[in-house]
Amino acid sequence: MKINKKGNVNSLYPIVLTLVLIGMLLGAGIIIMEKFTTSMYAPTNTLVINSTATGAITEVPTAFPAAYREASCGSFRCYNETGTNKIIPAANYTITQPCSVAYSGPEETTTGYNTSIWKCTYTINWKADSIASNATRDTTTALSTLPATWIPILVVVILAGMIIMYLTGAFGGKKK
Repeated sequence: MKINKKGNVNSLYPIVLTLVLIGMLLGAGIIIMEKFTTSMYAPTNTLVINSTATGAITEVPTAFPAAYREASCGSFRCYNETGTNKIIPAANYTITQPCSVAYSGPEETTTGYNTSIWKCTYTINWKADSIASNATRDTTTALSTLPATWIPILVVVILAGMIIMYLTGAFGGKKK
């Protein structure tokens, strides 16, 4: 009257293997979808008119507001807001990315440009959301919450199944 309980545990191996494989595929899918999201942004240009720098322009690069994704600025045209309101020749400044300007003109004695507040008009090239990037981001968000909600449920179901298989195998198995 031996009861073979080994078959009950061995029958769980394919179930556990399948769950691990599904988890791996789900994780790979989330990573791939995230890469698709960033590659589907739409290149966009925005014209910014008379933007004031975040501080006085000196030899140290000073940032202009550019709260855009992967922003780079170009086509600057600046004027001195402090005092003269004169257009500053492009030879007197350098542009560093993203959207910073530094004074690079002659030693400051007569121009009045260095250490003054500038207003600039420039273009910002950046990556905007698109319908495709929104869809893939929404899918990634939905998939990333799936493991947190379903794994505890699956663990409870598997444990309950193991207990039921053990009990039915121990008490209701065939007797030979």
